[in-house]
Order: sequence, then structure tokens, then C-alpha cells
Amino acid sequence: MIYEFDERIELAALFGPTAKLRPLWFVWKGAKYFIRDVTYYWTTSSGEAVIHHFSVKDASGNLFEIGYNAQTLVWKLFKLEAEG
Repeated sequence: MIYEFDERIELAALFGPTAKLRPLWFVWKGAKYFIRDVTYYWTTSSGEAVIHHFSVKDASGNLFEIGYNAQTLVWKLFKLEAEG
């Protein structure tokens, strides 16, 4: 089942030597989700802001769409596709 959101999350990310952004884990509604795989990455724009989108999987196989607004520096959860 797919659920849609527009909710702020707390997230830890790694910036590599080539300026690549890699999310590691995030906290949503008091639960911590460790990111096992980044399955897709793309960018969109919202006005002048660039939004970096990531499709990520956790250890349970849930698929999340998260995004980082490079102007406001805010991470958000946009979608969850839950297993089962």
C-alpha cells in the first residue's frame, strides 16, 4: 500500500568527496529508520529551490520517497510504500 505525506523528518546524511549526498538514516514519528539502499535519485524545483529526491529502502523492505530542499535545508518524507 502507498501512503503520501508532506512531513518533516530528521535525517543523517553523508557528503562524499565528490559532493554526492547519501542519506544514512532518518527519524519519523519517533521511530528511526536505517536506510539499506538508495534505489533512485532525481531533482525537481519548487520556485528557486532545488529539491533532491531519494527513493530509499529500509531493512524491512519498505520503500520511502524522501526529499531535501537545498534552499531551506529541510528534509521531508513524501511517500511510503509498505511491504505486505
